[in-house]
Amino acid sequence: MTDENRYDDPMAPDEDPAPVPGEEAGPGSQITPDELTRVEQLDAPGRVRAAWGWTRRAARTTQQALSVHAEGLERLPDGAAILAANHVWAGDFTRLCAALDRPLHLATASANRLLRRRVPIDDPAQGDDAARVLADGGLVVVFPEGAPSPDGDIHRGGTDVAWLALTAKVPVVPVGIVPAAAGPRLLEPLTRRAFGPTVVVGEPLDFSRFWETPALSYALDGVLLRGATDEIMGAIAALTGLPYVDTTPARAAELAAAARRQNAWARARAYPTLSQLRRAEAERREMLRERDEQDLARAAAEAQARARGGH
Repeated sequence: MTDENRYDDPMAPDEDPAPVPGEEAGPGSQITPDELTRVEQLDAPGRVRAAWGWTRRAARTTQQALSVHAEGLERLPDGAAILAANHVWAGDFTRLCAALDRPLHLATASANRLLRRRVPIDDPAQGDDAARVLADGGLVVVFPEGAPSPDGDIHRGGTDVAWLALTAKVPVVPVGIVPAAAGPRLLEPLTRRAFGPTVVVGEPLDFSRFWETPALSYALDGVLLRGATDEIMGAIAALTGLPYVDTTPARAAELAAAARRQNAWARARAYPTLSQLRRAEAERREMLRERDEQDLARAAAEAQARARGGH
């Protein structure tokens, strides 16, 4: 439709004139949020500013909850060392890699190499062993407990870490992984494992006094390795502030399972089943019936005695 026909047609809609620059909008016009800049949206009161503030707080809280906090990184030696840490859950090695800026290698006694940097301790045929990595000045991570702690305590560690330290002649750096503060009771297993912990690096432990100790016997060697391992676990417990329990994680899991079963049986005894309630009610009725029979028999005997006395 041309402009001439538009003015001639009475049914044609009226077009609003273009706003003049610098002229204020009329009372009926509204500025959409898309036309506002971010600063103007923050200054504008209402739901936009509230949503933006809530999003920023949620993002900051999530970042702080999932990030790993490291303490005592200056205690880490420049050369080769063994990092002995407590085991909280399966992602502890990834957390240590995120906390330290040096490449780490996970040492394990198993030949099953599930991780890219897992280094077998006693199977050099599978690839680079831990002793070779330490000889090249690398860092080897060892979890002496072997398995994650089922109750959050520090448990007795294996002697592989002491054997590796005495064989490679390197210091052992205790590392404490402190889980996040526990939240609600129902969410405690999730918060202690999923949320970012605090990684505390302790002073290196020097076992050079045992490097030149001659091998006397398997028994004495076992005592030496056990003593060195207990010293390492004691240092880890001191860094984390968690109690030390002289049991393996597997044994602790068995004891916890036995305690749960005992509590379940106690609850079952405290709350009897329907059949037990029926059996108890039947026994009570039988006892009342026997008591009534005894009362009737006693009353009959007394009546007979009174009848004989009257004659």
